[in-house]
Amino acid sequence: MAWMVRALPKLQQISFINTNDMPFFEDGNNPDTSMYTQHEDGSVSYRQSTHQISISPMLGICAACNLHDIALNGYYPCLVGFPHLQKLHINRCWKLKTDLEMLSSSCPVLEQLILIQLPLLRGDVKHLRGNKDTLRQLCIRNCAGVHGDFMEMADFPLLKTLNLESTSVCGDWRRMKDECFPVLQYISLPAGVYGGTAREFEHIDDVPEVMNVLCSLRKRNGTVTIEDRKRWKLSRDSPDQYPVDIFSLLQPPFQIEIVEAGPRVGWRWTNGLRWGCCEANWYNDEPCEEDSNYEAYQVELKAVEKYVRSYRGYFKPPTEEEYQRMSTHW
Repeated sequence: MAWMVRALPKLQQISFINTNDMPFFEDGNNPDTSMYTQHEDGSVSYRQSTHQISISPMLGICAACNLHDIALNGYYPCLVGFPHLQKLHINRCWKLKTDLEMLSSSCPVLEQLILIQLPLLRGDVKHLRGNKDTLRQLCIRNCAGVHGDFMEMADFPLLKTLNLESTSVCGDWRRMKDECFPVLQYISLPAGVYGGTAREFEHIDDVPEVMNVLCSLRKRNGTVTIEDRKRWKLSRDSPDQYPVDIFSLLQPPFQIEIVEAGPRVGWRWTNGLRWGCCEANWYNDEPCEEDSNYEAYQVELKAVEKYVRSYRGYFKPPTEEEYQRMSTHW
């Protein structure tokens, strides 16, 4: 590929995406030997095409690089020393061995780092602090070897997107302060974070503090999307759990969701069904009748409240005795 460097000196972006006849890159250090075939005569050959190409010359001149589903195998010292690289996407490179410290130190002006389904990726997110003043989008998903505390990035001044789904990252939403994540627009955190997506709570009374912090963040920036497609819930092992009447259609509201109506944001308990929502715990006051958006707020409020039926008047799950009494009517 050295000829491409000479022929395209102003090249800014390059992508390598797997096809059926994609040539293999040169192996890195400590490659996975299961990728090879041992023959009866003792010789060893690669399981597929043996045409190999080098990636380092191209990365040396590019500002953006996308490596998607290609056969990188082992550690690659060549993935070091690219002072101009601003966007790096690595997706589904199953045998690639690397770590966050190496990527961060080798790419000091990274603005966008997307790492998806890299089972051999390792490292603590604190090693990304070298990119504190440049990083705008960070997405590390399905990389169980990545760990650390997500609050290490709370003071990144340009960070707008933070997605750490299905990693081993931990932390606690309750440590959030007004100055944290100043320009954030989207965040999705794993269940290992206290308050992260699909987090299970041990007690009902543990929920309000965390949810109020999330509502505060949502309200503060106005446009922050907090990923909640997998609802928060009460742990099955919680002492606050109680037996469910299997003959009743009414299920206890042991899940939690964020709700919005106009400028208001809040949260509530729900069982996930249309008739199984508790009353909303609103974080901020409703707008005045004189406000221009008051009528629109009322319309959205009715849409939120129409699912409050069986648990009307309840702002948290009923007690076991209350639930058993209610379920007999279903």
